[in-house]
Amino acid sequence: MIVPFSQKNTDIPHPAHEDAQITLKGIVRNATCGTYDITWDVNRDGVYNDWTRRVSRDGTTGAVRDIGRTFKVPVVDRDQSYNLNVRVRNTCNGQDKFGTFRLFIYDWRPSNDPTLWSDEQIEVMASMAVQEAMWYSHRVQNGFAERDTSTMRAQDPYSYATPLSMWQFTVNGHLPAYPPNTINRHGINLPNGWEAENDRRWNEDPYAETVTRYMNWLTGYYYRNSINGADESNKHGYRWNGAAYVALTENRLPNTTDNFGVASHGNNYTYPAGMNLGGIATLLPALAGTPIQRGATGWLWERYIQEMTDWMGYMQIDGGCGAGGWFYTAFNGSGSCSNGDFSTTQWAFVGLESVAVVGEPYGVFVNNRHKYRVALQILANQNTDGGAAYDSAGRPSDMKMTGGAILAHRMMGSHAMARDGRVPFPEDAATVPDRFADLRAGYNRGQALTRQILVDSYNQHIGYMAATFATRKVRGSIGWLDGNWSHGDYLCGNRNAIYQWGTARNGANGTTARCGNTYTMYSNQKGYATGQPELTRVGPYDWRRMYTTYYIRAQDRTVNVNDPMAGYSTFGMVTDDYCETTSVTCNWGSGFMGSAMSGLVLTPTVFNPKPVPLATVQPNRVTEGCSGGNAGRVTFDHSASFHPDGGATIDAFQWDVDASNGLWWDNNAQPDFETDDVNAPFEHQYLRRGNYTATLRVVDSAGQTKTTTVQVTVDAAANVPPAVAHGGPYVVEEGQ
Repeated sequence: MIVPFSQKNTDIPHPAHEDAQITLKGIVRNATCGTYDITWDVNRDGVYNDWTRRVSRDGTTGAVRDIGRTFKVPVVDRDQSYNLNVRVRNTCNGQDKFGTFRLFIYDWRPSNDPTLWSDEQIEVMASMAVQEAMWYSHRVQNGFAERDTSTMRAQDPYSYATPLSMWQFTVNGHLPAYPPNTINRHGINLPNGWEAENDRRWNEDPYAETVTRYMNWLTGYYYRNSINGADESNKHGYRWNGAAYVALTENRLPNTTDNFGVASHGNNYTYPAGMNLGGIATLLPALAGTPIQRGATGWLWERYIQEMTDWMGYMQIDGGCGAGGWFYTAFNGSGSCSNGDFSTTQWAFVGLESVAVVGEPYGVFVNNRHKYRVALQILANQNTDGGAAYDSAGRPSDMKMTGGAILAHRMMGSHAMARDGRVPFPEDAATVPDRFADLRAGYNRGQALTRQILVDSYNQHIGYMAATFATRKVRGSIGWLDGNWSHGDYLCGNRNAIYQWGTARNGANGTTARCGNTYTMYSNQKGYATGQPELTRVGPYDWRRMYTTYYIRAQDRTVNVNDPMAGYSTFGMVTDDYCETTSVTCNWGSGFMGSAMSGLVLTPTVFNPKPVPLATVQPNRVTEGCSGGNAGRVTFDHSASFHPDGGATIDAFQWDVDASNGLWWDNNAQPDFETDDVNAPFEHQYLRRGNYTATLRVVDSAGQTKTTTVQVTVDAAANVPPAVAHGGPYVVEEGQ
């Protein structure tokens, strides 16, 4: 089984550019022999003698979970599909099986200077890096239990990273699936078509099993805890009625008004509870309407995720200076300024935001009480310089925490509010927190919390980030590592390298490709990417380009063309070398947490690549058609064209047969040819001799276009002497 680029359409190839350093990815499922010999035909000569690797079957899963190797993409003369075949030889009986890794090579190599990379190049390179991050997480997954069951499970080597590792797969469209005919229905009627779609995912995508193992580990055991009835409120959203904002109500899912909440994987700590909630919520597109198989067996996934959400809300501090924030564990009642621990609070935001985005179509929601009280905490926490701090007890500002505050603002919609005196959520955050009033001249204790105040606060948080974004900022609120990069430079002092470079293990001198602080970047990008429209710039900084460029270069991508296994064990991994002081991604789960977070940072909120036109013409040399018959006739074909985004379509295939007189879609002229059928050929007859450039343009469902050309040579007809006709015979009659 070969890893597909897209689970939705397995014919879509993996993108790559010339000289790219990548891995070829595949597994052997249902392995009947203890060992297999793996040979990839990398020179594509049909002879499997390039390099052979012997692999062993995993005794628990009954599979060979990795038959991959490194590969350096060749130089090509045009954009083209480039399929690579693999032979898997059973050493027990000599039987061979074959698979094909679909690759598409773009005819360009990025400049060694990353500042010269085009937006399209960065998008392609980011997509490549995400593929490597996922393949790394798949390869290091461990703790396997069971095979061919709906309760199979495994985890990330650093257990707290498990939901993040899973999340990078689901957000990239690799959803879970159970082995066919193994789901325990628990008396529930499955949604129409669910089993067929589940089986398709299982049979086409090895990652479907990877994700299923993650999720069953996460749900394997849980605590069911008593919560307050208010935490199960059905109020969801606000509406302006012409005079004030009024709360809206929504029907709650069955069995979710029982005064109980769920801590998945038995974890009562805010930090992992937020990550678990955020990751598990993304399973709903595949599992809604089906019963959980392990842990809360028989529960619908929607119910489980709603009760996780309710527990997350119950943990929230109800009043006092810490109101709206979270402490390490559940805090039922009022809390002090120091109890509002923003380091853990931001992970509650991460979990709740995921539910707000993914859960609502399935009836799962974050109620107003939980969603809008966060305004109290982010205001009470904010310092006079605009930044957020570790807590509200007077500590200095911190970039990591400020990223969490921006996430909360954008989850509530502050970024899209008009700056006026309306009170946007009067029932849940009615007045300005005392500490915020103390810090801000012009705002009074007990004053209504208006949209003006929220917009001002949001803009000040953004202002703090803009002022510190490219600075050397080592220590944060509690002396832990802060800042994006060791010296504020996303290029780490080097503008002459594409992939990883440098050997320094201490980022203080700025000479390593891993000079970044992944925890800060993950926290910040989560804030910037939340809500619509996405925040594209922080002050003058194109944050997505800078973060993406950094991780493309920081990722382990070692390739030795003479030894395809050299560097393979860490290929796709991201570690942080910027470790001057205590850091989450340096001191805990280094490499595992960093790789999962980097995969999520590299994944764009909206993957918006252009469609790929692939054109051929047969024959490409003809005789001019004016000589009669079928002379000059050619057939243009666009059937190999595709869209890199599995969720998009190509809606139009347009041909112009002669670029010398302008393209008809630019001149508003009559089309030479246009169709929405990828398999519809176009026949054309060239009447006169010459060299012609024919252009194919494809148009996708978002209106994006891209063109490619083919050349046609039209030769002169044979030089046949002209025939002279005198019009006779003639008759001459005398007298006429």
